[in-house]
Amino acid sequence: MKKKSIVQLGAAALTIMSVGVGSPAIAASHTSAAPAAVSGAKPGPQDASCNTWKTNRAPWGGSAYCSGMAWADTFRVKLTCINYRGQTFTVYGPKKHTNETSSATCSSDPNVGVLSVAVEESA
Repeated sequence: MKKKSIVQLGAAALTIMSVGVGSPAIAASHTSAAPAAVSGAKPGPQDASCNTWKTNRAPWGGSAYCSGMAWADTFRVKLTCINYRGQTFTVYGPKKHTNETSSATCSSDPNVGVLSVAVEESA
């Protein structure tokens, strides 16, 4: 089950309150989030902007930085690593919130490299 952001819950409460009171309840709200919730736009991972990068020397690893996420949403870096035999494996960094950096290292072995760096988001 997805967690709902405070903006979504506030919009739902505002809608419920406006049913009994009428349109003045909506007009009284001057929050910038209410129009987004009313128009159907949802805050969350789709609004996030994430950058990823690899380290440029051993030990090989990668990082991800995301911004613009809802306060309750998290993300983590996902590394696909490859060893000298061509075998691949996945390493995840710690879960972080918006405006933070998640980093991970494939291995302390300098012969293990990073094949790809991605972001795994959760809402």
